[in-house]
Amino acid sequence: MGSKYFYFNKSLPIEEIYQQTLTFWQRNKGNIEEESLSSDKLIKTLKIHRGMTLTSNGEDYLIEFSYNLKDSSTYIRIEASLVLGYGIQWLTPKKLINKWVSELRITPTYLVGRTHKDFFNFDKIPRHIPRRSLLVEEYKPKITSKDVSQPKATQEPQSSALHQPSIFSQQPVDSQSSNNPESSSISHDTYEQPKIVQESTFDKFDEFAVRFCTFCGHKNKKTYNFCKNCGTKLE
Repeated sequence: MGSKYFYFNKSLPIEEIYQQTLTFWQRNKGNIEEESLSSDKLIKTLKIHRGMTLTSNGEDYLIEFSYNLKDSSTYIRIEASLVLGYGIQWLTPKKLINKWVSELRITPTYLVGRTHKDFFNFDKIPRHIPRRSLLVEEYKPKITSKDVSQPKATQEPQSSALHQPSIFSQQPVDSQSSNNPESSSISHDTYEQPKIVQESTFDKFDEFAVRFCTFCGHKNKKTYNFCKNCGTKLE
């Protein structure tokens, strides 16, 4: 029935994440079919099977764990597949995986329809990911010593630039207009700088303006009821 994938990393030891994963899937009616270790002892593999439920005909999960010493993080790759069915039945593995990563304090995301073969190849491609949405990293706010000690200074507009007259508005000065206070106030108002308004576009990522297809992961407009890529009915 095809497979879908999910990638993320977490700055925790591999043993701690591995034990949390075993506990979660056993609690959610997952049958641990196989636990293995690669020949180079760098990648742990966990095979899980869930039987038929009210919303699914069964799912299989292949979860791989590897520890990267360069950034002291555990990298996890998940391959989910349906025993039988398609379309709306993908909601079951999606909800389970998002529930699991939420317990690990990882931002939930959607499954993608293609694999990334070099995900664990840290030596050749330490940080290169072809599509950023394939990797979900742990959120870490960056606070430096400069941000704490020195507050950001706001830039004040230069007074000379605001009141500099244009060469097209220079006219001979009348003695009566120079004595009239109303005419002087109007001349200053004409030199206001235009305001630049940035229009938001659909290309910018906005989780409230788009809907992702649960079958192929394609990004659609919020007003669409069916996926523009595969035709699956959107949630």
